[in-house]
Amino acid sequence: MSAIDEVATALGSLAQRDQPIGSRTTYRVGGRAALFVEAESEEDLARIGRAVAAASVPVLVIGRGS
Repeated sequence: MSAIDEVATALGSLAQRDQPIGSRTTYRVGGRAALFVEAESEEDLARIGRAVAAASVPVLVIGRGS
């Protein structure tokens, strides 16, 4: 099982595979995210943090800014 698979399994329906990220960036650029997760609460963010830390997955945070 790959690290991405481990995180996807740990996060369940919160994680979406192979998602385009261009529409989520200011300049509408970007490829596809191997795994996309959108935190809707502090609890989600903590859960995501634990999952990616345990699997040592690199993370790119896309926020509200340019």
